[in-house]
Amino acid sequence: MYSNFFSNRKQHRRACASISAQTNVACNGAFTGSATVLATGGTSPFTYLWNDPSAQTLATATGLAAGTYTVTITDANGCTATAQAIIPQPTALSGGAVATSSTCGNANGSVDLSVSGTPAYT
Repeated sequence: MYSNFFSNRKQHRRACASISAQTNVACNGAFTGSATVLATGGTSPFTYLWNDPSAQTLATATGLAAGTYTVTITDANGCTATAQAIIPQPTALSGGAVATSSTCGNANGSVDLSVSGTPAYT
């Protein structure tokens, strides 16, 4: 009697969440980041909830600005786990120009441009 009781019990593994992939923001101020969570353990199916402004509900959140995002996964038994993704962005580009006028109607004027920020830029 006792052996059947214990052999029929299911062992539930704890749900775990980890960030398995992410894409950083391509340009300063853009919304091109993404993050994907991997749910393991627990009992499928899983539901997902990201804390981004859209409260996305898929394993991959897209259209993210730079920032820190938390995703909560919930398994079929109501057990939850969280993971955090930090999406960075490149430094904003800044530039300047120094113009040198031509002299006496000659074609010898020039403009020197300087750009700083995260390369590469064209």
